[in-house]
Amino acid sequence: DDGVKVWVNGKVVHANNVERGIGSADDKAEAVLKEGWNDFLLKITQNVMGCAACVRIRDADGSVIEGLRFDTGAAR
Repeated sequence: DDGVKVWVNGKVVHANNVERGIGSADDKAEAVLKEGWNDFLLKITQNVMGCAACVRIRDADGSVIEGLRFDTGAAR
């Protein structure tokens, strides 16, 4: 919801500072993942109303990445 900036393993892979409502496929970015754990950081800029984000991680052809796991760190 509004602008977005995305880092993968410390490298900016996408930035789009806009004012808009949330949409599930408004932005697409490409990043190369390394074997093992990868760091993913998403920054949302907020102008008015609520704040939200949608993230979908897929292979380059749009297919599901087999064996992909994630950890939000929330339980630590």
